[in-house]
Amino acid sequence: MPMASAIHSYRLLSGCLLAALATTSGARAQITLDGSFGRSGPIPGPSYTIGADAGKLMDHNLFHSFGTFNVRQNETATFTGPASVRNIIGRVTGGQVSNIDGTIASKIAGADLYLVNPAGWVFGPTARLNVPGSVHISSADSVRFADGTVISARSTGGSSLTIAAPAAFGFMGTNPGDITVTGSTLALGIGTNQLPPGFGKHLSLVGGRVTITGATIATDAGKVRIVSAAGPGGVSVRQSASTRTTVKSFGPVSISDTNVSVSNASNGPEKARLRIHGGTIGISDNSQISAYNLSDANYPTVSLRGDDIAVTTGSVVGSFAVGQGIGGAVKVSATRSVVLGPGQAGHPAYLVSAALLPPQVSGTPTQQVRSGAVSITSGGTISLLPGGIVGTGLIAAAALVTPGLVPASPADLNYWARCRGAVLHRPGHHGECRSDFVVG
Repeated sequence: MPMASAIHSYRLLSGCLLAALATTSGARAQITLDGSFGRSGPIPGPSYTIGADAGKLMDHNLFHSFGTFNVRQNETATFTGPASVRNIIGRVTGGQVSNIDGTIASKIAGADLYLVNPAGWVFGPTARLNVPGSVHISSADSVRFADGTVISARSTGGSSLTIAAPAAFGFMGTNPGDITVTGSTLALGIGTNQLPPGFGKHLSLVGGRVTITGATIATDAGKVRIVSAAGPGGVSVRQSASTRTTVKSFGPVSISDTNVSVSNASNGPEKARLRIHGGTIGISDNSQISAYNLSDANYPTVSLRGDDIAVTTGSVVGSFAVGQGIGGAVKVSATRSVVLGPGQAGHPAYLVSAALLPPQVSGTPTQQVRSGAVSITSGGTISLLPGGIVGTGLIAAAALVTPGLVPASPADLNYWARCRGAVLHRPGHHGECRSDFVVG
């Protein structure tokens, strides 16, 4: 063969090989099974169907073990299985962070979904949930079950499966994988006055550092729980006398430009709760951490618990009764410090429990329409900076009837007293201006 022809043939062959490699790389499976609980290999996408035959069914528990678990934009990962399944437990053992920018869904009515990846999770702007049960996302090292069984999320072997319900997430080290949520909408049971799939269910993010920016996280008549662990121990799935959280060291939780909310619709099955537990908790940039009671006796509560807690730059932590009913309690507890304020561009930073009234309603609080209590405890200091507001009472303004909106200025806070640049509880009713507050 002449030299020129040989070189030409070589170039054509090389080009074909490179094209084939590029195609293979671009089509690389985003979700793979590691073979521990069933078959191994990739699941075809972009509409990934994860059926019971891909895992292991143990009575009401359906177990899956993934090597990788990623869902890109416009992709959907859908869990399916028998109607008898109550818990879907998926672990990711490959050591790579899971990137979610598509939809995680389930077609098993009422089944709770547990997804655990010790390497961590990243949720992008188009990440969504379409799950009729509770959703628990964690970067724990293991899952402990009610009968004491522990299933590792790091190893593909040595795990005994169980029919018991998940009880806690287990952490072994001091630097668990991060959970990052940026621009995502992670919501359950939102958008209807009926009892939709996901109504009364819980959404939890339990990992190492938790960073949430520009996102929406919400449940209707359920619970939202955000926990950052920074040491060995367990974080209970549902806190009870038999499954208490044993982690002693907690990590940073950063929430900015984000709406985190729970609400109680009429005839809700239980009290909605919103709980954030970390070491350093920072809530900033007009974030709203809110619970809404929509004429329900089970008034929802908001709890922040950490070492150092700061609510700044126009952010709101509050519980509100909308129309009629009782606003729930707001509890802030820190071992070292609590900082409220400063405000931002005319928007104060709030810790508040209030009744949001239609504009035609005026007068004094009644037994039917009233706020809950706001409590702040600290083992160190409590600092109220200019633009920081703490209080309880009634707010009568047309714009405030819609959940998600808060007073635009301190003047909208009726019946409250002003204390040296901050606002505390109404004197003679819910407290007074106290000298042990540090006011900037």
